[in-house]
Amino acid sequence: MLRSEIDLTKLKVEQAENMSMSIRPSSSGLTFIVYEGKDFDGAEQEGFLSLDTSPKAWSERVSDLFFTHSFLALPFHRVKLYYEAVQGLIIPNELYQEHFDELWQTYVNHDEELTTLREELANEGKSLLFYLPKALLTFLQRTHIRLEVAPYILPSLAESQLKTRQKASRSLSLSLRYGALDCWLLEKGALQFYNTYPIVEQQNAQAIEGELMYYLFMLVSELGLDLEEDELTIVSSKSESETIKSLLAEATERLDQNLVERIHNYKKEED
Repeated sequence: MLRSEIDLTKLKVEQAENMSMSIRPSSSGLTFIVYEGKDFDGAEQEGFLSLDTSPKAWSERVSDLFFTHSFLALPFHRVKLYYEAVQGLIIPNELYQEHFDELWQTYVNHDEELTTLREELANEGKSLLFYLPKALLTFLQRTHIRLEVAPYILPSLAESQLKTRQKASRSLSLSLRYGALDCWLLEKGALQFYNTYPIVEQQNAQAIEGELMYYLFMLVSELGLDLEEDELTIVSSKSESETIKSLLAEATERLDQNLVERIHNYKKEED
């Protein structure tokens, strides 16, 4: 990776028009990567901008960053938003009805109006539905007319699909972010399951690890997994403040350390 030496505070409109940018808002701020090339290529500069602690809605605090850091609003050739959905789930295409997306929504305890984005899975006959704050998406689409939008898990999901295509075992992935856990199951490259679960505890790594363990063994039971045969991947978000990154990393590390013993105990309970 080549590191860009461009001073973003002095970036001009004519320069931005030949560059590209990706952004990922999170609970504590916004991660950005500015590329010197038009198509997310060339030397790059990455950074993290923290949200203020005002009582404003989360969408409004993210939007404020575009006024405080004006380079975010420049007319880049391409801009891609990697969003963290409030909820995500998988449904068969034959059950999907446009304009009735709210029928699938189960995460109702949210203080902002939500909108739905759909990702159809090629050749699988399924779709992923993602719910995210409408106010932020509207603001970003107005700021960047040609905004490209994708769930943050898409690159990881595509990579996992390639790896599991030739394997007999199934692969369960847990992606921890602040306040939520995204889970998906792959079998021979095909997505069999996807869901988002709320993480209630947000301050204590041990308590977060307890919630992770609960969801993990709930999924093992519901999906009929064998953790001694099937693959398990656990990751935590890097797109947060240093404090939150450390908290999430500690929780996943604790889970890794205790997993072998917990699997052994789980097997004994089954027997």
